[in-house]
Amino acid sequence: MVDVVERVRKAVAAPVEIGGHTFNVTTSLGIARFPLDGKGRDELLAKADAAMYRSKKNGRNTFSFA
Repeated sequence: MVDVVERVRKAVAAPVEIGGHTFNVTTSLGIARFPLDGKGRDELLAKADAAMYRSKKNGRNTFSFA
């Protein structure tokens, strides 16, 4: 799972050029796993959202599991 998340994070981090301007994008990912972290959509989204905000708090451009 960590391998996949790291590949996504690195792919998003690749510089993007738009209209002659280069943009560097980072991600803060929150991951909730079914059924470990919840059995319903709302519960999984809430836990993934909380994990995402933990990632942002911990320095951004990273990921956290619920």
